Amino acid sequence: MKGLLVILAAVGGVILNQAGAWIVHHDQLNYNLPGSVSTAAEMASILGPALWGAGILLACPLALGWARGARAFWKLIAIEALAYLTLVCGLGSAGALGLLAFGGATVFLWVAAFVLAAVSPAPLAQGAAASGQQAVSSPTQSI
Repeated sequence: MKGLLVILAAVGGVILNQAGAWIVHHDQLNYNLPGSVSTAAEMASILGPALWGAGILLACPLALGWARGARAFWKLIAIEALAYLTLVCGLGSAGALGLLAFGGATVFLWVAAFVLAAVSPAPLAQGAAASGQQAVSSPTQSI
């Protein structure tokens, strides 16, 4: 399940690009959408392979957390979802200042996810050896 989420995050840029192109090519739908959604679709359609690369970069913290077996993997999913949301909001902003602000938020969330994936401890192994307990055999005394 976790591996599937990493793959989904990696192809998120492709999904955004293809969804944007689909919306842009369906004029009836595109003109009925709010302006920010239409702008985000147009930007996603224009960016093409650059957005694909952004999706792969955004998935790197998830891949690291999955490879390390991080306990905070589900927190990484939440941070990645927020990073994608800020990316889409940045694509939908009309001005350069909004694009920079949302782009900065996306980069901040990506760095936070990367740090969390790098420092999150792996889950403890179950069993007596993991808890430091060893089987002690006491000699039997026979009198």
